[in-house]
Amino acid sequence: MLSKSGLLKGRALGAAAALAGVAFPILAQQAGSNAGNGASDALDEVVVIAQRRQERLQDVPISVTALSAPQLQSRGVVSTNDLTMVTPGLTMTETSSFVQPFIRGIGSLTTSVGDQSSVATYIDGVYMPLVQTGVYDLANVSSVEVLKGPQGTLFGRNAMGGAILITTEQPQDKFGGHFDVSYGNFNAANAHGYLTGPIANGVSASLAVSYNRHDGWVDDLYTGKKIGDAERYNVRGTVLIEPSSRLSVTLTGYYLSADDPNGVINSPVGGYLTYTPGSLLPNRPDQYVGNIDPSQTSRQSGASGRLVYHFDSFDFTSVSAYQHLETRVVFDNDSTPQQLIELLDTEKGDVFSQELQLQSTGTGPLRWMIGAFYYNQRSSYAPLDVLIAPATTLDIGADHHDKAYAGFADGTYKLGDFELTAGVRYNHEAKDLTAELGGFTVIDGAHDSWNSTTPRAVLAYKPSASLLTYVSYTQGFKSGAYNVSGLSNVPVNPEHVNAYEAGVKWQVNPALSVDTAAFLYNTSDLQVQTIDPVTGLQLLANAASSRSKGADLDVSWKPVQDLHLQFGASYLNAKYTSFRNAPVYIPAGGPSGGLVTASQDVSGDHLVRSPDWTFNLAASYSIPLADLGRIEPSVNLFNSSSFYWDFNNRVKTGGYTMLNGQLSWHLPGDGFSISLWGRNLTDKRVYRSALTTSITDQVVWNDPRTYGVRLSYAF
Repeated sequence: MLSKSGLLKGRALGAAAALAGVAFPILAQQAGSNAGNGASDALDEVVVIAQRRQERLQDVPISVTALSAPQLQSRGVVSTNDLTMVTPGLTMTETSSFVQPFIRGIGSLTTSVGDQSSVATYIDGVYMPLVQTGVYDLANVSSVEVLKGPQGTLFGRNAMGGAILITTEQPQDKFGGHFDVSYGNFNAANAHGYLTGPIANGVSASLAVSYNRHDGWVDDLYTGKKIGDAERYNVRGTVLIEPSSRLSVTLTGYYLSADDPNGVINSPVGGYLTYTPGSLLPNRPDQYVGNIDPSQTSRQSGASGRLVYHFDSFDFTSVSAYQHLETRVVFDNDSTPQQLIELLDTEKGDVFSQELQLQSTGTGPLRWMIGAFYYNQRSSYAPLDVLIAPATTLDIGADHHDKAYAGFADGTYKLGDFELTAGVRYNHEAKDLTAELGGFTVIDGAHDSWNSTTPRAVLAYKPSASLLTYVSYTQGFKSGAYNVSGLSNVPVNPEHVNAYEAGVKWQVNPALSVDTAAFLYNTSDLQVQTIDPVTGLQLLANAASSRSKGADLDVSWKPVQDLHLQFGASYLNAKYTSFRNAPVYIPAGGPSGGLVTASQDVSGDHLVRSPDWTFNLAASYSIPLADLGRIEPSVNLFNSSSFYWDFNNRVKTGGYTMLNGQLSWHLPGDGFSISLWGRNLTDKRVYRSALTTSITDQVVWNDPRTYGVRLSYAF
């Protein structure tokens, strides 16, 4: 029997479906009647690089959410963490300093040094594996694309759940730029600047700088002070050299600094071990009870070079990149006022990658790409210190070395209205580990390696430029990993996924487009982690298997000239198909609280961090003011159903709705603008992350309502 809430939800969904069934033909007819009013009524054409070449979004047989810089700003998306609100099927989560995106139920839970996310992030074609600093500001971004589903052929290692492609603004041969400053509650001060122009014949450059800071909003019940002050800044410079029409060289350097403890301000929910009535216990999201001040600092720098040479019938591309990371995290790992477990995690990492591509440029029926990829990463705990009451200290040092080689090929052949795409990637990966405990070597040169072959096959039917249907099969692979903090010399196995997708992309008319896709993923050897009840450190293991199935919908509509509506929805049924000995924590009972470890069969339970339903609705409207410019209000609404954080589905985030809004006045000429903005206007507080330990269920809360004013100038 359905519960009352389930019955109401079912009726609501049924009503929504009925409404959509009635309204959609009317909207399509209305949009068709308006489409002839002028070119400004038409949707902007979206160009993406989802297949490593520039194509119209409507021509790509992959489920993609693509957003331009103006769309990101109007929807309140200021960092990659905000992409959840605008991307059906994407959930951005964290554990400590690690960013962990989940797409359609697939994501990584591990936080071991040297490990990477199951959703790959690329900035200007450079793979960014260092997930400790995976929250990227989107100040000088030209576009963001979220590719859903395994991208193992074109994007390779660890793109098992999908890929996030960030493209920054490139240097121009004309002088220009834009600047903005804003101020908001919690003394939030933000400033962004971008400048570009020529510096010599055939040489242009750009410089982007951003700075963000805010006061903390969390009350420390133990010390009586506010905590959570944060400061971030980054600098990115690019030089574009074009000595001829055939050759271009792009050189980029960047530096990113973040001092933001909010990801590790964890609080107990439902009590904690040793709790007695009258003891300190947070009862609001803006309260903290740990006995040390949490801190989290990261410094990341890097340089890359991209060379493109245009031959007569193909392009040669070389992308070389180096990245360096230093991060230091200090936090109270027990989330209580007692000194039970404290952690100091200092990590360093260096990455070099090299990719070579050959890609056809002819107009014949065959388009092809072949390439090779090399990857070399060294990571270390320097050190990882754990203080366990009353006087036990674990001093862990580790050096982790990861090497990968890959070759790939992908081609599309057009035959009438049909297109057949086939691709394959071969990857070899090797990992080495040396570790110390208290200065004594406990792992001396552990080594393992894995090979993978990830194919891709797509059959597309395209009877016209406005309609594309496709079916696809792809495989994904996430490399094996060592449980470094657990000092294990036995790695967990790689993850594998077999993915099936069927989609339709329909440009109903110039003012209305509808993209939808249904999918089925079968995943084996999931890498999962639990927490050691004594040390508070992670334990890593392979779960058995899981299945994710569902559908996404993206609708973009311009019913009248100055009104733009965007609607997205995702349905996901993601469950463990076999997980018989899942490591879980269950309440111990009794007055002192705490939890105990257990082994349970969670087969049939929901996958973590995977809501059944998500919806987003964005609207922007430009209102002309004659000689006074124009006013542009915009809103972005996001709704998520409930989802779970642990294997036995005990710790849950309930369903919630978030709202961002902005009201902008663009002065004549569109150079100056003044905006009032607000994020999380409903002040909805939900878990940013959650973790179960033997001491408590500890959570980190999302940001409260923030608002302010922004002044912008572009030229």
